[in-house]
Amino acid sequence: FPLTPRCHPDVTINPSLSVTLAPRSYCSSSVQSYFIRGEYKKRLLFKSPSCGEIAERFAYLVNVMNQQPLHKAVNMRQFRETIVKWVPQFSGYGQHDAHEFLRSLIDCLAEDLNGDSENNQQRDKIDEMKDDALSKLSPLQQGKYWWSRHFLLNSSYITKVFCGQMISTTECTVCRNRYHCFDPFYDLSLPIPSREDRCGIIGTALRRKKNSRVEANECTLEQCLRNFSK
Repeated sequence: FPLTPRCHPDVTINPSLSVTLAPRSYCSSSVQSYFIRGEYKKRLLFKSPSCGEIAERFAYLVNVMNQQPLHKAVNMRQFRETIVKWVPQFSGYGQHDAHEFLRSLIDCLAEDLNGDSENNQQRDKIDEMKDDALSKLSPLQQGKYWWSRHFLLNSSYITKVFCGQMISTTECTVCRNRYHCFDPFYDLSLPIPSREDRCGIIGTALRRKKNSRVEANECTLEQCLRNFSK
């Protein structure tokens, strides 16, 4: 998590199932401030798998990096030891997948910070809808229902910042009935489209916007999203 803002196009999928593109720093200042100001302590869940230890150690690391002069190295041994303690798949000194590590870290932080007395009381009052009633709702209404239900069960600040919801639709080839499935996610692995696909997408974009300067050798986030949804 670099502490200096490095803006890049980010993907935000809101409860209405639409995709919006927005510039956001890799580790936004709001997330840094959340740990630096100690706000996370109000939401620590000591019954989580790591008993809140990963969130505590991550907060300590963020504070140390914030106090260090720019470009000065920070010893991350204690943070690594905490991660390995609760996520042993990252033990050893061999190479590990950075994407898998980031995904595991976000999952652990979301679990550690899911403690909220108000939400804990509301979790017992979840209005469970039957399948028949859900099938009568539009995909947009179904998405809102599942999103509100998920956020009620997982109301951490990390979930609020990183989590999105994906809809997948299955259509019966005989009766043509459609079934929708809604899955929450913290990240998306977007495939990079081929040069031919990029040229086709760029041609469409040029027809829509005459002043577009996108070149064939460039790859935009929109192109990756289109390729992902095929």
